[in-house]
Amino acid sequence: PLCGVGGGVGLRRMRRWIVLTDSNGRGTTHHSILNHVPREEREGVEIEIKAVYTLDGAFYCVERGDCDVRGATVVVDSLTNDVRGTRSQRPASPQQLVDRVDRLRKRLMLAGAAAVVVCQLKPMQTTDVTPYNSVLDEYLRCEKERGRHGFGCRTQIRLEFLRNDGFHIRPEFDSVMDRTYACAFMGVPVPKPTPWDAFIPYSVRQ
Repeated sequence: PLCGVGGGVGLRRMRRWIVLTDSNGRGTTHHSILNHVPREEREGVEIEIKAVYTLDGAFYCVERGDCDVRGATVVVDSLTNDVRGTRSQRPASPQQLVDRVDRLRKRLMLAGAAAVVVCQLKPMQTTDVTPYNSVLDEYLRCEKERGRHGFGCRTQIRLEFLRNDGFHIRPEFDSVMDRTYACAFMGVPVPKPTPWDAFIPYSVRQ
């Protein structure tokens, strides 16, 4: 599933697209995503970007009705802060992360989402996210085998794309995010997925 989102999520069937993202995706726009969609397929596509910052933030955004997902393909890309932790939330373990993803996916489908695509966790300079992505990949595979549409999308972000804080993406690589979202919505593999061994921070390698 994280090798590409698999069949069934495509442009011709889905016209409402929603991105649930964190601060790395705040600058994404309707037009910046459509720039990576074939011109003949852009007509009638509506894209909404919702900054929710965490998986729980996404859950309560849908729970409160702040985001209407009925009939929409929803891309979830708000996992980073769950792993690094916030002022009010301790860093999640790999299993806790997957539990939150599962809870959110179920809430989105209950709210009427047509499909849910979970983006692979981006690399961080302070944490080796490989265990998280491995558990997430296994979870999505199991969901797909059970017929629950466990779609995932590989990331294209590399460690060298990050700012000095080790979490946020440098502005010159924003288009990489846009391209990843476009691929997730179209149901096609990303062109240059981050290799599995490239998630290990430099400090850990040394």
